[in-house]
Amino acid sequence: MYVKNLFDTYHRPQLLYHNFAHTQQVVAHAYEISYHNRLDNDDLFIVVSAAWFHDTGYLFGDGGHHEEKSVQLMLEFLAAFPIEPATAEAITACILSTKMPAKPNSLLEKIICDADTYHLGTDTFKSLNKLVWQENESRLHTKLANQPVQTLRFLEVHRFYTPYCQYLLNAGKEKNIAWLKAQLQ
Repeated sequence: MYVKNLFDTYHRPQLLYHNFAHTQQVVAHAYEISYHNRLDNDDLFIVVSAAWFHDTGYLFGDGGHHEEKSVQLMLEFLAAFPIEPATAEAITACILSTKMPAKPNSLLEKIICDADTYHLGTDTFKSLNKLVWQENESRLHTKLANQPVQTLRFLEVHRFYTPYCQYLLNAGKEKNIAWLKAQLQ
């Protein structure tokens, strides 16, 4: 409810992709990947908390350092609860691991990174990628050139970190790469 209230209160219509719907999807994928990895309740709390807060920083800036602002918002919220410092540190690490290029270290960080980029291996990639570019153009107030080329480069260097997502999503990502290559020919 707290994160939904943030998105409602500080609504930014230019957030066509990094909005509450995206956050809900990341949370759903975080649960899915976490359950597959049989996380205990403490680790599940860390991953799901990171998923809820990971893009809240977009509500308060241009997006360049949104992860740091997201951490700040998460820490302010959790200050009202008896949370162990190690738990807050783990949630912080998970949120910061989503900063591109992603460099997750722990399983929990790998799960949140995969949850955040899950769509790259699905049929929703085309429509969501379009929203990413529209959002960036709106934010930067300019038309961005070479979108298919830049997206292809991103997909080619991207990787899923958990074996579950590798198995489930790599073929779909390859299909999306092939579609982009066909667009460029």
